[in-house]
Amino acid sequence: GLRAATSRPAASSLSYEVYRRMPNDTDFTVFREAGVQGLNVAFLGGHPAYHTMLDSADRLDRGTLQHHGDYALGVARHFGGADLSAFGSTGASDAVYFNPWPWWLIVYPASWALPLAVAAVLALAVAIGLGRWRRRLELAGLGRGLALFGATLIAGALVGWIFWWLIANYLPGMLFGPHRLTYEAGWLVVALAAWIVAAAAALGAWLGADRSWLELSAGGWLGWAIASVALALWLPGASYLTTWPLVGGVLGLLILAVAARDGVADRAAPLVVAVAALPAVVVLAPTILTVSQALTLAAAAAIGATIGLLLAPLAPGLGRLHRASGGRFTTLVLLAGLALVAGVAIRAEPAAETPAADTLAYALDGATGEAWWASFDAAPDDWTSRYLGTEPERKQAPAALALDDREVLLAAAEPVELAGPAAATVADSRAAGRRVEAIVKSTRGAAVLRIRAEAAIPLEAVSVAGERFEISGDPEAEGLGEVRVTAFGFGAEGVTLGFEMAEPWPVELDLVDMSWGFDALPQPPPPRPPELIPSSSWRTDAVSVRGSALL
Repeated sequence: GLRAATSRPAASSLSYEVYRRMPNDTDFTVFREAGVQGLNVAFLGGHPAYHTMLDSADRLDRGTLQHHGDYALGVARHFGGADLSAFGSTGASDAVYFNPWPWWLIVYPASWALPLAVAAVLALAVAIGLGRWRRRLELAGLGRGLALFGATLIAGALVGWIFWWLIANYLPGMLFGPHRLTYEAGWLVVALAAWIVAAAAALGAWLGADRSWLELSAGGWLGWAIASVALALWLPGASYLTTWPLVGGVLGLLILAVAARDGVADRAAPLVVAVAALPAVVVLAPTILTVSQALTLAAAAAIGATIGLLLAPLAPGLGRLHRASGGRFTTLVLLAGLALVAGVAIRAEPAAETPAADTLAYALDGATGEAWWASFDAAPDDWTSRYLGTEPERKQAPAALALDDREVLLAAAEPVELAGPAAATVADSRAAGRRVEAIVKSTRGAAVLRIRAEAAIPLEAVSVAGERFEISGDPEAEGLGEVRVTAFGFGAEGVTLGFEMAEPWPVELDLVDMSWGFDALPQPPPPRPPELIPSSSWRTDAVSVRGSALL
């Protein structure tokens, strides 16, 4: 359908595998849960602007916008003139799809994923058997190649974790942008890749010593075969990442195994190994870029593991470069990575076009009269320190912030006269247990209401705005007498809540309302300087007021 609807299809079944396991949702989730099939379209890039003040039409790539328009028009024309009587039938099945090259979309049923992976593994077994038959491959060398594959994969993940830990702890100024992401994250991914290349070269020199190209390559592709079968079984939409590169690797192994003369085979081996790894580069390189953009550098361990997977077929050659250069190759690559990090660090200065981000919130407890300034940042900046001080304490958030046990930067603030949220009972039946209904509202018309209801006995059901939810579980278990609700957009009219229980016990309500902006304060903070913007957190630049009620 997509290939027929547009001349420039770009899609990946890996995205769907990730999407259906995401803890959060997208706009398409409502349709999917209703059983409606469709296309979930998104694009990546410019992540620092995502859900911030920087997210404007001026920053939108015109080519991306045109591509979306092409999709919308093409899909409307295609399906508008198609017979949809069988569309979405129970016979429909998942598919594997990806772009090996821009606008070239390969699609096949997901049921093919395992047979294709098994076929590639059988072809690998033939190549290994041929190498054994021609006495060009020993099992010890095969094991060494498999160990090199595993070590490169683990090294990629470990280097990625260390890379992020060093930047986050010793170069925090580089993470000044929203989402703790530098505006030049692409160069940092290149630097990370350089570090992993250096690690792969050192490992290749150590584990690949005195072993042939065929043995090391066969062991490495054996690792790919294991990964291919695993993905086909558990993540079929992602199986193309390993199955098709494995086919290229098998072809390279067959060439090495059938080479007539050892001398010719050895001289041609570097080229054969490099060419055999090209499918892995074509398939995995865009995936690495996508993962780094979607998950940011905070997922450097996962990014590093993917880079390690890509480099595993090349590790034998990198090891030989390491030995031939006396380690100078590895040192230069490592220094190049360090130079890139240093260059990004030097350039990482907030400006109007590349601003830093911070958080600030005001909270008032109507019961005690206490008030606080709070921040969710690691440390205050020049703007937030006006309210938090230069060295604020990190403490457990007060109940007026409705953050439970989370710790925040906290400083005492001047209490102001703000009416807190309230509740009024509208119905109360005690004929069989208790059924109580109340309207909870923000007296000042705040946009968000956070409600914690607690009874001394388990609640049997709760209704929110007329929709009833039964509560099931062991009556003796803790927590069944507590319910939390966050209501958005009910304003001064409030939201109707109902509680049902087996006995006529009271219900305690802990209420917090939250409004965005500081206009509710007599002396709101001044605007931030041009090089600073609020974080994308929905709790920042907000005023919270706590109240309570007993039903």
